[in-house]
Amino acid sequence: MGSLFLKGILGDSSPYCGVQYGSGAPTQVKVVGGLNKTTISWQNVPGASSYKIYWKTSAGVTRSDSSIGNASSPYVHSDLAGGLSVYYRVVSVGAALEGALSEEVNTVTGASFSNFQNADIVIGQPDFVTKINSPVTAANLNYPGPITVSGNKLYISDSRNHRILGYHQIPTTNGAPADFVIGQPDFVSSGLANPPTATSFSSPWSIASSNERLFVADTSNNRQLIYNSLPTANVNADVVLGVSNFTTAGNGTCSSTDLSSSEGVSTANGKLFVADEGNHRVLIWNTIPTSHYTPADVVIGQPDFTSCTANRGGPTPTANTLATPGGVWGDGTRLFVADSYNGRLLIWNTIPTTNGQPADLVLGQSSMESAVSAATGGGFSLGGVYNIFSNGTQLVVGDGNNNRVLIWDSFPTVNGQSADKVLGQSNFTNNVGNDDSQTGVSGANPTARTLANPYGVYMVGNQLFVDDYDNHRILIFKGK
Repeated sequence: MGSLFLKGILGDSSPYCGVQYGSGAPTQVKVVGGLNKTTISWQNVPGASSYKIYWKTSAGVTRSDSSIGNASSPYVHSDLAGGLSVYYRVVSVGAALEGALSEEVNTVTGASFSNFQNADIVIGQPDFVTKINSPVTAANLNYPGPITVSGNKLYISDSRNHRILGYHQIPTTNGAPADFVIGQPDFVSSGLANPPTATSFSSPWSIASSNERLFVADTSNNRQLIYNSLPTANVNADVVLGVSNFTTAGNGTCSSTDLSSSEGVSTANGKLFVADEGNHRVLIWNTIPTSHYTPADVVIGQPDFTSCTANRGGPTPTANTLATPGGVWGDGTRLFVADSYNGRLLIWNTIPTTNGQPADLVLGQSSMESAVSAATGGGFSLGGVYNIFSNGTQLVVGDGNNNRVLIWDSFPTVNGQSADKVLGQSNFTNNVGNDDSQTGVSGANPTARTLANPYGVYMVGNQLFVDDYDNHRILIFKGK
């Protein structure tokens, strides 16, 4: 009992602190996110009479943080804000004294959205009913692509203006102008550099950020650009993939170093993932490249680095083939690939480590061998699935040709599983763009709740960003 008493006074780092109540700290602690809640579970400690959960919304939980007493496993922590990052440690309690703190675990709560919900903020247009793509300014967009956020910085791929617009803060008012531009010398230029340079793009598409780096899919130049620090001006990229130098456009060769119309890029846990659309494959680098023209380590969708045909030349897809994959997303554990022309999303439950590794799960189709267009809760349109995002709890997919965004509020576990929510439409069977009245007829103008070919999706906290491509805008939907 003396060591228990000293532990309560001196804390976990004290040399006097010994094992408490049998096996000490709770083990096998896990947390799973849900809509506005989390569920924490652990292995019980022999002799413990109850448990206390310490928690906060940033890493480094200690005994001085908020706590939940008299808890038992599993414990549901409810009434939390949506899109909240939550960190936990659990202790056993016996004879009114606490044992050692468990390891720290964390998750993100799901944010609640509703079908056909109005967006809260529009970027690229002055209001929700305007649809213009000229003139070129700091506030206008021209067929924008996906976005990324790093810290407070927002980056938007303004594809047809061959640039990226940057914001030091996520806008809170409609039509906010950008703070900086990358890929052009100023906010009113939209020209193409021929040959390309280290400061130019040609129809850039996906962008990603991690550990202060920015990654850009410079699609029409058949290359990927890496900035080793987050740019806030039109500075040179540091590394180029797909070509050997910054002044050459790639020719789409099928190899471990070349790229063909690569549209997707993502990074997690020090790995880089590229959707090499024209070569019908996804490439994986096990470490972030630091030199030009670095070959990839793993290829999926093909048996090797010199095979590049759609569905490996077969008439139908399988679990290890791809056809024009437009997007890729990795969360450090799982890998998601938007297999666009097969009208599906493929999911690997672990990051692939061998060439041609088959996927574990398919969404948008009933089986791995199916490729049909559908406007249902579990179906996608062929050729319209280009971007995915998961916050670890929810999954979001832009179903572009069905003019909608689909949301799964918990991680899917079976092939063809239906989505839970839809944005851009009032139900899962309507699919006409800018159809505010839901009569099957496209309106002349967009509204705050309609979409026209939404491809890119991204989440930050409870905010869902949607690249509303044909309406030349980015919409921000706020969940609860």
